[in-house]
Amino acid sequence: MEKSKEVNSILAFLESWTGEVDFYQSAKKYLFEEKLFPNSKDSFLEKGNYLSFQKDLQKLSSLSHGMDLAMCLMVEINVARTILRKGQTKCAKHSLEMLSLGQETFATGVSEPNWEGNLKNLKSPSLEGTLTATKSFISNGFSADSILWVLKIGDQFPVYRIPMKSPAVEFQKERVVVPFLPLCNHMKLHLENYHLTSESLVLEDYGDLGIEIRLRELFSLVSLLLGDTERKNYVNLDQSIQFAWKTLEDWRDEVAYSLVEGDFRRILEDKFPFPIKPLLDAIQNTREISMGKTLIDVDPNYQMFVWEDPFTRYLKRKARRNN
Repeated sequence: MEKSKEVNSILAFLESWTGEVDFYQSAKKYLFEEKLFPNSKDSFLEKGNYLSFQKDLQKLSSLSHGMDLAMCLMVEINVARTILRKGQTKCAKHSLEMLSLGQETFATGVSEPNWEGNLKNLKSPSLEGTLTATKSFISNGFSADSILWVLKIGDQFPVYRIPMKSPAVEFQKERVVVPFLPLCNHMKLHLENYHLTSESLVLEDYGDLGIEIRLRELFSLVSLLLGDTERKNYVNLDQSIQFAWKTLEDWRDEVAYSLVEGDFRRILEDKFPFPIKPLLDAIQNTREISMGKTLIDVDPNYQMFVWEDPFTRYLKRKARRNN
């Protein structure tokens, strides 16, 4: 892919990155400058707008270090922004405005120790109105100004905004290191006796929204795979890779064009499992790669495309039943 003038400032940022400051926070001003951050509140209400976002993710992923940046952007838009758009509270609306203007970065805390991908296993606050709990994996955690914290209270899963710079709160932070996308920071966060207020409520029930969000994340990983394949020049390495890549891009474009707010879950659930395997197989089978190595041996980032968690296994079982 030709590196168009549209991403000149982002390309310059990535090429000059030295690691002294926070990666995602530093990059966001360039995402806004090049109009790659979907800052319009209504940007996914019209057909074709989500496709534009996916093409931006693909474009970023085709740059050196761009896959890390695409992942950071994808998480904030598909997760935090979706939660804020669904929320009807004053806090949700104000937070969405801050995100849309680039004045605040939001990360989302769902995962907890031993939760096994099931919201029902989340821990409730120890006392009414007081939160003592741990989130084990918060993507963009160290970049965030605020965490959208998913709780379990009774049969519901409300989401509260927790500002990370509150002087009255002591946060226990721990960096979580994973073997892929090293510039994306992940955090384990513990709160002790944190006082929840109704003013910080963002969403009354995360519930079924979690399925839609996870589907959005998986679908966006298709775009990251397309861009990463371009960056490595694999598209020109082998005719079978070129065919599989173009087939997957055409599929992504068709599905993404049809996606609008309110219809994401139905369409994406119907399309799962997403057809990434032919491209991964074509890359694996080239002589340069298949000499006794797996794709993950060649590049740990391919771990992102091994979808064998409880949620994706559930979706695959459901797809088999429906077929």
